Amino acid sequence: MRYYLHIRNGDVLIEDFEGEEFPDLDAARREAVRCVRELLAERLRRGDVLDGEAIEIWDETGRFVDSVSFRSQLRLPGSAKDGL
Repeated sequence: MRYYLHIRNGDVLIEDFEGEEFPDLDAARREAVRCVRELLAERLRRGDVLDGEAIEIWDETGRFVDSVSFRSQLRLPGSAKDGL
């Protein structure tokens, strides 16, 4: 199935017009996580503000199916990801 990984920043949606074929939603979500981490790394290097952005996953029928927030991929002190 073709999935589209749009970038959401508040009211602004940067659309992925091409999309990509993935065997299932889990594979599309793994790619969204990879993209978020790549974008975070670049934006951290530039000193950009990281607040409220996400990658929205839409299927080929135009239906919103999932979202990966940038914040969800940050390892913050005291977070569950740190085992505290």
